[in-house]
Order: sequence, then structure tokens, then C-alpha cells
Amino acid sequence: MSNIIFYLVIGLIVSLDAMALTIGKKSTYTDSLSALINWAGLNAAWHGGLLIFYTFFFHVLLEYSRELLHAIDFSWIRVNIPFFAEQIIWLIAKLKIHLLSIFAAVTIILVWITYSSKIVDRPLTPKAASLPRWMQPLFKRQPAGLVNNTFILNLQAAIVAVDMLALAALIKATDQTASHVDRIIMTGIVVASVFTLTLGTSLVARRKFVEKSMPPDGVGEAPSEHSRKFAKLWLMVTLRLVEPLLIFYFLLQLLAHMVVGIHIDSPALLLAAVLMVVAIIQMHGLARVVDAVRSDG
Repeated sequence: MSNIIFYLVIGLIVSLDAMALTIGKKSTYTDSLSALINWAGLNAAWHGGLLIFYTFFFHVLLEYSRELLHAIDFSWIRVNIPFFAEQIIWLIAKLKIHLLSIFAAVTIILVWITYSSKIVDRPLTPKAASLPRWMQPLFKRQPAGLVNNTFILNLQAAIVAVDMLALAALIKATDQTASHVDRIIMTGIVVASVFTLTLGTSLVARRKFVEKSMPPDGVGEAPSEHSRKFAKLWLMVTLRLVEPLLIFYFLLQLLAHMVVGIHIDSPALLLAAVLMVVAIIQMHGLARVVDAVRSDG
């Protein structure tokens, strides 16, 4: 049961950027219900597909690295590299012992790089350069007749799902005991969460941010265009910042576990996560973060 709750939390976290993008898209307020369902399905498919791919990649990478290190013949090293044999053997022995710690350190770097760039990505005006290099050839050539349609929608959904790389590494470093069935369940929950929250955001945004006329009875005041745009903008900024905040919190839990050997929940970790987000904002400037999520509608 605790794993299911954890997977639901992960599903909520990775949906936040897709929700922010959905609020900012002009088509959210003009498209048919079937188009909104299609958009939610694209986001769910990209999140689920990339999560499966990266989870499998890191599993194979870590397990084969273990096998490779254990398969090294120390006697061969002593015979063929006599001058540095003991130093090499010592290094390999340390790698065997600390392989998971090294992977966790790489995970920390991946998470920081991913979110320090994603926080200023502009998925409303998507570019293939925002994607990992191995994905960019998929979007280098835009098919004719698909402007602002299938091609653009897929590119936008792929951009907001780029953090699956960091998430898969973080989950692999955090939990070494999870089975393949656990991973499948996790992916299913993430897919369902992204779909449900993206579609729900579309429907709620249509009700909250469309232009409202004066109430029939003349009582009250319709929200102005300026106030609606301001509320929409800051909701999008909040969603954009909350996602790395929560991911950084889990990352710091991983660090704490590596240091003391036990799971720790502490307000100090949350404060540290807030400071990490503040550091990214200072690196780019708040104006650039706000401009990155500015609505196209």
C-alpha cells in the first residue's frame, strides 16, 4: 500500500509541468473535448514511454556494470599490468563496493541539470533543442500540414516529459529492491495520473479562465481580462516551481540515506529543497522563469 501511495505522489509530481502547459495553451480553451482527451493521452504516453525506457536503461546499466566488475580477473591484471596492478585492483575493489553510491552521485547531477534547464524551457513555443540529443532527430524535420497539430503537440508533450530521465535514475538509486512488476505498476499509475490530471486541468481551466460576462442579476463583478491573465500566469509559475521542489526533496532524502543509512523525513530537507529552487531562480532570474511559462492565449 505504501508503494502505491508513493507511486501516486510521483504521478502527481510529474504531472505538474504538463498541467502548467495545458493552462497556458490557447487550444485548451477552443478545442473540442476529443482534442483535449487526445492531448492528455499524448502527455500520458510520452511520460509512460520515457519512464519505461529510462528505467530499463538504468537497470541494464547498473546490473551489467556489477557483472563486469565482478568478472574482471585480478590475476590477468597482475601479469599484464605489473607496474600499476595493485592500484588498479584497489580501484576496482572500491568501485564494486561503492557502485551504488557512484550511481547516486550521477543521479544528483542528472536531477540538477534536468531541472536547472527545464525550469526555463518554453514548451508553448517548442524547439527540438530542448530535448535530449538522442531524441532530437525525431523532431528535426516537421512534416508539411502538421503545423500546430500532431507534430507540435508531440513535441510539447515530449519536452514536458524530459524529466523522466532524472526520475528514473532517482527511483533506481532510491529503491534497489523493486521488482519488474513494481516498475510496471508504477508506470501504469504515472500514466493514469498524467492523463487524469492533464484532462482535469483542461476542463477546470476552461471554466475558470474563459472570459465571463456580467452575472444576469447584476450582482457581483465579472473578473477582468487582466486579473484572469495574472491568475493564470502565476498558477503556471507555481506549478513550474513546485515540481523541482518536490523532486529535490526526494533527492535530499536519498543523500541523507547515503550518509546515515536510514530513511529521514525532516522539515530541514524541505527547507534545503526550497533553497535549491531559489538557487536555480537566481541563476536564471525570476523574469526569465516567468517569461518561460507565459501563456500563448
